Amino acid sequence: MRAYRRLYYIQLPIVLHGSYLPIPSQPRVCSERSTQADTMTIEPISGPSAVSCQPESDTTLVQALPPPPPTLSSSSSSHSGTRPTVVTLHKSEEPARTSPTNATHTAIAGLEHLPPIPYSLRTRKISILIVWTILILDSVVLPLSLFFILKYGAGWSDVKNLGVSNGVFGFVALTQYTLRGYRLLKPNPQYRPLDSPRWALDVYQWQFTLGFILITLMISLATGPENLRLIALVPSILPAMCAPQFLFSCFCFKAGWKLPMNLSSMRKGSIAPPSVFTIVEDVIAVDGGGGRIFRAAWLRRYEASKPFREMMFKLTIFWGLGCILAVGVACSVAFAVQTIYVAFALGWVIPFVWAGLWAVATTFWVQRMLKEEEASWQQSSHIEMAHNQNISSQP
Repeated sequence: MRAYRRLYYIQLPIVLHGSYLPIPSQPRVCSERSTQADTMTIEPISGPSAVSCQPESDTTLVQALPPPPPTLSSSSSSHSGTRPTVVTLHKSEEPARTSPTNATHTAIAGLEHLPPIPYSLRTRKISILIVWTILILDSVVLPLSLFFILKYGAGWSDVKNLGVSNGVFGFVALTQYTLRGYRLLKPNPQYRPLDSPRWALDVYQWQFTLGFILITLMISLATGPENLRLIALVPSILPAMCAPQFLFSCFCFKAGWKLPMNLSSMRKGSIAPPSVFTIVEDVIAVDGGGGRIFRAAWLRRYEASKPFREMMFKLTIFWGLGCILAVGVACSVAFAVQTIYVAFALGWVIPFVWAGLWAVATTFWVQRMLKEEEASWQQSSHIEMAHNQNISSQP
């Protein structure tokens, strides 16, 4: 069960470079009740004796994290280089989510580092290896080896053989689907999207459901020796389903289209994010156990950093085009290779080989882009501090 609990690594292995980023001062978050509205006060504390209070809502959860940089103008007040002494926020006030693409990448005064993402895959290398091994065994090795053993060893017909070998395919994924559904629907809202109702599911769970339906229909309707080439394309259903979604989300993001409904933790009326952003949020929050703390930090980083948003856009394009490539190659091989059983094996394996190559490329690419983001943030921070000092020194 512990291995199943970490199955999020098989979905989209985007490695978050580094672990926790230091914050200049650790805030104390407390709540004060009044007759009009609930408020939250953030006060800086020097030293390790910080007092933490449980956030009362998803809004305060997001607001309790290091704030994203606001758009500063020349008329901004001077800053002393430390975090504000007292900031009072109403629960009814949401962080700026409606136009993240128009936000200016400027470091907030007193916040030398990017808003941290409290999650790292660097300490989970063994778990990643275990889960990838289970994935390959369940999705590639067992179905194919069982098919050819039963065919040439036991002399079974293709129809009977496919009924058994296809029953093995996806067992781990089905277990994961059931487990993450339970986590989302249980009374404790730890894993649900921010500001979501009791019975809400995240976007990835709906995608998971659609994928299971399509795969089940294809296996049920195409089982037979004459459809063996078609059965070889079962693993290609997921990239075929994701490709148009990924590319369309990039178009919506660049066009500035607003969401007509909530999209996981992204609220209705926000500019549509690239699909990779939503998938990573849902997978790590639920399957990886990051919970709502990760969702809030992930959203805060997205709002704060323009390079981070551009990175999500580039990765979505990269995986969207890659999905088209994988499906195209798998279809060509499945229908072009003359020997039907060789075509069946190759067509089945190709999507997994592609996913592994894309995952490795994504790992190194993300690490490089995160370093560039950090350097850009530091440069913006120094420019803003120098600008504020020049304004404060003017008579």
